[in-house]
Amino acid sequence: MHDIRIRGSREYYINSGNSDCQSYNLTEQPENRKKPKGFTLIELIVVIAIIGILSAILIPSILGYMEKSRNTADVQNAHDICNALF
Repeated sequence: MHDIRIRGSREYYINSGNSDCQSYNLTEQPENRKKPKGFTLIELIVVIAIIGILSAILIPSILGYMEKSRNTADVQNAHDICNALF
């Protein structure tokens, strides 16, 4: 006959009839079990979504800055040509 006693909410004692009693602590992971490496699929999808949102916000503003710099360069070139002629 087995005697099972619950102590607290995480520690179990199992007695199989002989004098030695085995204790199992459920909070500790077994030593032979390896911790998984890498990222989960959900984490990767969330990161890709964040990168997509940031790029959708930043690309139009970067293109606007590029157009503004081209216009500034054109105005400066026209100013240099006027100075060279007069």
